[in-house]
Amino acid sequence: MDIERFTATPQVQKLSARQRLFVLSYVQSGDRVFATRAAYAASNLESQRILGYRILASEPVKAALRVWRDGVFLEALRAEIAISAAGKRKTLLKKFYTLLEKIK
Repeated sequence: MDIERFTATPQVQKLSARQRLFVLSYVQSGDRVFATRAAYAASNLESQRILGYRILASEPVKAALRVWRDGVFLEALRAEIAISAAGKRKTLLKKFYTLLEKIK
C-alpha cells in the first residue's frame, strides 16, 4: 500500500493533524519515538516514550495502523500468489511438453 492510498482511507482521514503526522512518520520509520518527536512537542526522551505509547494505544491510531498493516500484508500476499501461480504454470507447461515429447 502506498502512502497516498493510505492517507485517503477513512481511518486516516478521521485522525487529527498531529495523529496523522504521527501515524505517517511511524509507518515510514517504524520508530515510535521519532514519530512522537515529529508530531508532538515533548520535553525529554522519557516523555516522548510515554507519549508514544499513549498515542499507539488510542483507538483511532490503532485503526489507521491496522489499515496500513493489512494493506501491506495483502500486497505481499498477492505478490506471493502471483509468483506461486507463475511457478505452477511453468511446472504445468514443463509436464505438458514432457508428455508431448513422449507422444512423438
